[in-house]
Amino acid sequence: MTKPTCKVCDKGTLQQKTVFRLGGIIATIGFILLIPSFLGMLFGGLMMLSTFSAGYLATTADAAGVIGALGSSSLCVFISSFVGGLLGWLLILRKKILQCNNCGATVAAS
Repeated sequence: MTKPTCKVCDKGTLQQKTVFRLGGIIATIGFILLIPSFLGMLFGGLMMLSTFSAGYLATTADAAGVIGALGSSSLCVFISSFVGGLLGWLLILRKKILQCNNCGATVAAS
């Protein structure tokens, strides 16, 4: 398969590359959001698991109330980390482009 020639400079060929949809700084912010969000989801999930397993051992109403409060706070940690992870994931999305090796002109390659 021959590579298409560039229509801008008529000298170079278009090569397929994968780049971030948004700029490099925005992608860095996405990674900064994504990594702690993943750890927060892991922590929230483990906290929910331990809270619900302790709920089976609770014998008094006071203990059940405390466990219920812990369960709801762990659910909030999990959901907020999930939303932060989605935002980070959106910021690091990539796209495919065709870029000229001579002049650097780009064309969307969908």
